[in-house]
Amino acid sequence: HCLIGTPGHCVQSDILEALHAWEARTLKTVQYIVKGTNSKTEHYSAIKAEVIVPEDRANTDTNVALVNELKQHDRVLICGQALSHCVNYTTRDLVDNWGDKPIQSLVILEDASSPVKGFESAGETFLGDMKLKGVLIMKSEDEDLIT
Repeated sequence: HCLIGTPGHCVQSDILEALHAWEARTLKTVQYIVKGTNSKTEHYSAIKAEVIVPEDRANTDTNVALVNELKQHDRVLICGQALSHCVNYTTRDLVDNWGDKPIQSLVILEDASSPVKGFESAGETFLGDMKLKGVLIMKSEDEDLIT
């Protein structure tokens, strides 16, 4: 669990380099999503907080603009830390708000995420739940990842 302003909140250096290379190659900018800005609620998900704070809906309620942006893509690759918490809650919120778009456009890269130590079963349950809903579970080296 990373707090804003701590080293854990930063993008890992090799990933940051890859993002900068992508920006240079595509002439686009990476869109960073900040979460956890309201201390009255937990915010595992990048889509919405655990508890909606009425006086701060802009930062705690469902980020419809982000969901709609993600829906514009043919495939959304999901990875990061931690499989048991942030990836889990973000993906569940995406699935709940995905609407008519085929759920198979969401892909969890199971080898690009890991659970918090002691919460391995939560990660396994999450992957099983998502597979049952039709979310694709793949590895980052799978040849048919980008089709």
